[in-house]
Amino acid sequence: MGEIPDISAFTNPRPFVAFAGLDASVRESGEFQGTRMHVSKRGSPYLRRALWYCAQATKRFDPNFYAFYQRKLQEGKHLKVATVALMRKLMVTIYYIWRSGKSYDSEYVWHPVAHQHA
Repeated sequence: MGEIPDISAFTNPRPFVAFAGLDASVRESGEFQGTRMHVSKRGSPYLRRALWYCAQATKRFDPNFYAFYQRKLQEGKHLKVATVALMRKLMVTIYYIWRSGKSYDSEYVWHPVAHQHA
């Protein structure tokens, strides 16, 4: 928590994830156009390291995060890629918990609300 500034500075989870350096980027130089996505690593290395350890524990003890991790592996993702995806999901979850002020509930299931067009 010491590596994260005031949560109200982030308007949505995307810049919060980018602050940790877990956003995707393509390496380009001059006329070279990269095709593979990489983690930007622009943010705090200490925060990423803490998230790595949290992701290891989360996939071991939380069935929802474990199912997400297994789904990524079944999609053919490498172990480290699946773990970074889990770290990103963890950051988004932290963002919404921190903003709402509610406790984490592993039984909670998000159901998107369909917008009705007038």
